[in-house]
Amino acid sequence: MRKNSNIFWLLLLLFNLGCAIKKEKFIEASNVQKFILENGLTVVAKKIKGNPLVSIEILIKTGSARENEYLGTGISHFLEHLIFKGTEKFPPGEIARYINRLGGEINGITTFDYTSFFITVPKENWEEALYVLVDSVFNPKLSQDDFMKERQVIINEMIMNENDPQRKIFHLFFHNFYRIHPYRHPIIGYKDLFLKLTIEDIKNYHRKTYIPNNAILAISGDFDENLFLEKTKIIFSEIERGKEIENIKINEPFRLFPHYYEEKFPTKLMYLLLGFPGIEVNHQDLYALDLLATILGEGNSSRLYTQLRERKNLIYSVSCFNYTLKEEGFFGIFITGEDKDRYKVIEEIKKEIEKIKRFSVSSREFNKAKNILLKQFYFDHEKVESQTHNIATGEFFAQEPEFYSLYMERIKKLDKKELQKVAQKYFDFEKMVVVCLRPEENREKKEGVNERIKVDEEVEKVELENGLTILLKENHNLPIVSINMVFLGGLRLENRENNGISNLCANLILKRNEKIVHLLEELGGSLNVFSGNNSLGISLNIISKNIDSGIHLLSEIIKKTKFSKEDLEKEKLQIIAKIKKIEDNPVQYALKLIKKELFLKHPYGMDVLGEIETIEKIDLDEIYNFYKKIINPNNCVISLFGSFKKESVIKEIKKNFSFWKKGENMLFLNIEKEPPLEKPRICIKDTPKTQAVVAVGFHTVPLYDPKSYSFLVLENILGGQGNRLFENIREKLGLVYFVDVYHMIGIEPGYFIFLAGTEKDNLEKVTELIFEEIKKLKELDISEEEINRAKAYLLGKRRRDLQTNEGFSLLCSLEELYGLGFDNYKDYEKKINSVSLDDLKNIIQSYFQENNYALVKIVPQ
Repeated sequence: MRKNSNIFWLLLLLFNLGCAIKKEKFIEASNVQKFILENGLTVVAKKIKGNPLVSIEILIKTGSARENEYLGTGISHFLEHLIFKGTEKFPPGEIARYINRLGGEINGITTFDYTSFFITVPKENWEEALYVLVDSVFNPKLSQDDFMKERQVIINEMIMNENDPQRKIFHLFFHNFYRIHPYRHPIIGYKDLFLKLTIEDIKNYHRKTYIPNNAILAISGDFDENLFLEKTKIIFSEIERGKEIENIKINEPFRLFPHYYEEKFPTKLMYLLLGFPGIEVNHQDLYALDLLATILGEGNSSRLYTQLRERKNLIYSVSCFNYTLKEEGFFGIFITGEDKDRYKVIEEIKKEIEKIKRFSVSSREFNKAKNILLKQFYFDHEKVESQTHNIATGEFFAQEPEFYSLYMERIKKLDKKELQKVAQKYFDFEKMVVVCLRPEENREKKEGVNERIKVDEEVEKVELENGLTILLKENHNLPIVSINMVFLGGLRLENRENNGISNLCANLILKRNEKIVHLLEELGGSLNVFSGNNSLGISLNIISKNIDSGIHLLSEIIKKTKFSKEDLEKEKLQIIAKIKKIEDNPVQYALKLIKKELFLKHPYGMDVLGEIETIEKIDLDEIYNFYKKIINPNNCVISLFGSFKKESVIKEIKKNFSFWKKGENMLFLNIEKEPPLEKPRICIKDTPKTQAVVAVGFHTVPLYDPKSYSFLVLENILGGQGNRLFENIREKLGLVYFVDVYHMIGIEPGYFIFLAGTEKDNLEKVTELIFEEIKKLKELDISEEEINRAKAYLLGKRRRDLQTNEGFSLLCSLEELYGLGFDNYKDYEKKINSVSLDDLKNIIQSYFQENNYALVKIVPQ
């Protein structure tokens, strides 16, 4: 990987000349070092030895609820959009490209309470990343040109928000729940107030709020702590303290009566959000409310899921959360269902809450909820970005960078009696707020270990006599294990008559094993199923001490799964509701249609969920036959990555899966081939939404083809922040909210899709621009710098993807399943680096021909 050494040494020179180190106040924490510079900057640093990545975050203690004279304009969010546009040292577009060359990733978020900016890079590049992040956040250029471009981008984002029912209902809820607190205003702002902002307003706001005494610098990973401290002092010695910002706490007035609000919306489902006044983050009742949220709405064994979906079939989905902010938050329950059931749903929720207020919860529920939160905490800590964000926000909300570690200790110590007290205190139906998004009317209806095969320092492969392949990797950093059990299946084994059967079968496996799901949750585990283009799988994340129980329960699923007609009909309703939701989202709908145009014969042209007509026709015998064909040991790879002893795990798998008999391997089935595109296939669809979408798609190669690595590099030359489409269509012209490419590699040839979201008036222009970019590719208008940057980004992303047990486990198991080999990951860097301009020329000339594309347009009525 080649660095841009000129910029790096220029930064070193600029930041070191004439710098005097000032005094700072040191504060010791058990795992996190914390210090405060004389200019007021708070720094928190967490050393994680052996981690291949370093993540750095700057948190500005100002969000949309603290915009003062700019309240309601969305100026915090607008400024976030402009931060990485350039500085005096980095010209427009260079920051994202520079970080990509380092193998890193940048991003920013705006919340009600704060704005944060992140960079994650391979550990050897953290110094450059620190310089770039500080320069970007505190010294942005803020040009009029960028201001005008991003203004149009945010207007498009507003349109997208208005078209998304889930975003819409949360916006309506905040506006109805809060009557005077600034939390009632959308983070993105109101369009009329937003349009009044000027570049001078942006500069003024940055000058007042982006100051060291209003900021937190956080870092996690494997870095030199002394060097980091030295560099931080040097960099920030030139950034002066600003005027202190006074934050006056705003108390939301006491609510005396319940409040109900509803609105009609172009959607096929009913969306309902119900809430009670809650607490700020740093409140003693936080832990009990979080556990209550888990008991009521977390997982398939939760009270609301069991009662409202399983027993009464009133809803499609439920989630429950304790939404905590710097000041008063709320306890929320989010539901999707049918419009006719909305009042019944509200009454049933009240009944379940009343039961807890009167009778509390069982010890079993209580302990299960604790284990669920403990599991979530451990798995969240696998990613270095999460650890950085946790220490930054812990410092911000509670002045304690290790707040989230202490949080788990407090959860463990909580007494069950507290839950009933807290439920009685907060779940007051006279203070309840309900917001409902309803569908508009008159819308369209419609046996023993045989041998060790291969061992390396990372992953070990074992085969059993019945054909079951096992992959093992010990990692004792955290007391957790990720297990992935994958089978050849998915869309690839479906047809136009049974489309959706693989996903339906996967969901029924989960549904028919609800008792096991409940047991796993009590053991601090979570079980999920998935079905995609090429495979079907079961994934289990569990605390290490319970791994033997986890393996046994997985074997019970394979051994004893039986399906019932009642469950089948219930699951069909859930899937049909999800199919309807796709049409509510113009982007998802465009992707569905473009795949259909690209593949007239091959199963990849179908949707994973299926179609309403095919789902309705699938019967119990078809499900059984599909299950028996797919779920067999020599069509399966099981991988276990985490904290365990290999010998013990192999013994447990041998004991629990000895019953399993060989079946048919599905890898080399004769799947109907897709004929080449000989002329453009064009589909234009009207939509009641206001957002327009265009998609252009091409056929590509299967995953076994070496050219697949060239497509990966091309994908990252074109798509992503700072790359070609983003710069040429979004940044320079501001005509789209988003523009990107989507590349699917399958067992058979996949697809490469260009996708953009815009306004109706710009649809034709954006379509022309996409084809112009494709024409430039054919003319080989690709620089060596673009190629190297794409490669560096891909290699950095691979490190990020493999930092969790679950991610690493899933990758190895799928590549072994598809015939690439479990250790294929070891050649990834070599294969990516070997891609040349000639390789790119080859695929562009061969696959992006003049008439071999499909085009889809979603046009607002």
